[in-house]
Amino acid sequence: MNNTTYIDSNLWQKVITLCVLMLPCFNVWSQYPAQYMKKGDEAVAENDWHLAFSYYEQGYLLDTSSFDMAVKYADAARNIRNYELAERLYAHNYEKDNGKLQPDELFWLALMQKNNGKYEDAQRNFKKYLKKHKVNGNRELIKRTDQEIKSAIWALDYKQVSQGITVSHPEGQLNTVHAEIAPYIMGHDVVFTSSRETAGDELWKLYRYDEANALHEMQLAGLPHGAAVGNFREGIDGRCYFSVKERGSTRIYSAIRNGDQLSDLRPLEEANGEGVVNTMPFPALIGERFYLFFVSDREGGEGGMDIWYLKSQKPFVKDNVTPIQFEKAKNIGSRYNTPGDELTPSYHEQQFAFSSDWHAGFGGLDVFSVQVQDFLTDKPVNLGKPINSSAHDFYYVHEGNSAWLSSNRKGSVVADSNATCCHDLYLINYPETEAPPMDSIESNKVISLKNINNDLPVVLYFHNDEPVPDSWDTTTTFSYLDAYESYVNKIPTYLKENTRGLSGERREEAETITADFFELKVKKGIQDLNDFSEALLKELERGRSLNVSVRGFASPRAQTDYNLNLTKRRTASLVNFMKSDSAGIFLPYIEDRATNGARLTFTLLPFGEVKADKAVSDDITDIKNSIYSRSACLERKIEIESVEEIEASVKTILPRLETDSFSFGVIPKLGTVKRSLQIFNDGNKPMVIDSVLAECGCTDPKLDKSVVLPGESANIEISFTPFGYKGHVVKQLMLYIAGEEPKIITFEAEVEK
Repeated sequence: MNNTTYIDSNLWQKVITLCVLMLPCFNVWSQYPAQYMKKGDEAVAENDWHLAFSYYEQGYLLDTSSFDMAVKYADAARNIRNYELAERLYAHNYEKDNGKLQPDELFWLALMQKNNGKYEDAQRNFKKYLKKHKVNGNRELIKRTDQEIKSAIWALDYKQVSQGITVSHPEGQLNTVHAEIAPYIMGHDVVFTSSRETAGDELWKLYRYDEANALHEMQLAGLPHGAAVGNFREGIDGRCYFSVKERGSTRIYSAIRNGDQLSDLRPLEEANGEGVVNTMPFPALIGERFYLFFVSDREGGEGGMDIWYLKSQKPFVKDNVTPIQFEKAKNIGSRYNTPGDELTPSYHEQQFAFSSDWHAGFGGLDVFSVQVQDFLTDKPVNLGKPINSSAHDFYYVHEGNSAWLSSNRKGSVVADSNATCCHDLYLINYPETEAPPMDSIESNKVISLKNINNDLPVVLYFHNDEPVPDSWDTTTTFSYLDAYESYVNKIPTYLKENTRGLSGERREEAETITADFFELKVKKGIQDLNDFSEALLKELERGRSLNVSVRGFASPRAQTDYNLNLTKRRTASLVNFMKSDSAGIFLPYIEDRATNGARLTFTLLPFGEVKADKAVSDDITDIKNSIYSRSACLERKIEIESVEEIEASVKTILPRLETDSFSFGVIPKLGTVKRSLQIFNDGNKPMVIDSVLAECGCTDPKLDKSVVLPGESANIEISFTPFGYKGHVVKQLMLYIAGEEPKIITFEAEVEK
């Protein structure tokens, strides 16, 4: 038998026939992705991004090779706030296209990275986008990119986390898998806006959730069916304010509330306008005037959605039945409004709050606060973490010792795998602390020390096995400044090693990652250390004794016991920096001889190798991944974690004479002989010398200073004139030191006859 394989002729005929019959089926299936794309495009035209996402997702799963489908799928994921999926899709699309067909794909990738809290990656890709498209790119995106770079770097540098503040879901069934926004506290009840009964974001309704955990829909008479109502707020003028969306128009109305019934519906014509959005009203009494803040995209703003206000023409009078007459609507100004969106204004006890996606923040919309005097004048301040997150945080409203917020941060109630799809209501609880008296020294101490800790950790990075490589020593004479300068001098080596074998954009990417590490981590660390040192010195100069806690980390190239000693050397280099590279100003505090009694100590916290990144190689032959890679670089560090006040040491003076007796030897009977003698203060408290007295006029002691600081000395010049004496002479001086027994200094001489 030969090795040729034969196919039965009848079987072959059957296969051909089957294939011919299936050709129409293949043609039908090939149309499905195109049909899904068409349906998705129609949904986008109707601004229904959830439906569009569903169509694009189905089309993409059928044809993952379609670049057009992948682009639309990514955009839909972004618009339904599925940040993680959108980031993956944009990254895949950019890697495939390199921005040729979709030049803005890189911008959206960076924005999703920011929304996912990956600030270093985000700022790097924003910079790359700016470099590529600054000349010929979309001008609005270029302007926004420049701001997003600043914002991502701000978020990367941010350390302060407000202590004692908690953000959590409120008890009960307030939140659902749909959207809950615009919380408002009305007595013991919460009024809010939700899409829970409509399963969509277009038809919003108002609800009241009472203290008995019962939900009530608030009824508004006089509106056509299908109108969306939201953003309910009550004013001290007896009317409530809200926004209504119908037939594509969003306007502000007021009404009278009687329980859950809203009547006497009136459009607020001073705020409304044709063809523009007017929404999110918030009434407030500032001084004697009644204000109504609201949000609009009308002409005359800074761009996007801006915050505007109406101001009453006359001082507000409570229980006045005459409708309030407002001045012309005004923009709150470019200090607060930006080319981005400013939303959800609120006011409480001289604090004006709003959300913005342009001012430096952590993600999408962040909450900002402005101190109000007569009106808005101060700079807006980001409320920080945990109030803000990398998602959208808005509708902040303060009430008593708590506040409410709407956010789509992770942890919200969702129905699918999209962790950031839906906005929930969150309750913010502030710590219950009594406000300290303004002149309280102790309160100021607590505040200043808290401010120092809020700016921690300070992270300092090292080159591999530095300082003092190949050593088992636990200390070093090197300063961190020595290690820092040595490290930055190796930047060319790091660039060379990390780009070895790479070309084109991959090489450029590796160069950028390496440069970013040294700029955003290493150099930022020395800057933070200088700022920390300045703040620490101020507290020491105020007489506070402090302990600084430092933790060391190392990459896994060496065994644990070696790395433990290495981190001790690194901590020692920090102490040496404080001793020598800060002009010696910390030395008296470290050596416990400061004149004000303050001292500075350091504690080495347990070694932290357990946090080593899995990408860091422990293979000593893999030089790139175990030494030069960004992951390895991130592990070689020490962190200043905390500062706490400690007890000052007992202060004493310890006088020490160079000698308490000496001889002039043989001296002539005429003339004067002199001898200098030093007295040291070996204690940790300033020593005060009251006087030095001689037993006769033949001896003249002179002191160069009366106050001797810890670790310093004073000089006593002793002059002896032996006129009238001959032979062996013995004389004494009495040294009087405050708080000490007198010290006796004896000298002798042999006077020539």
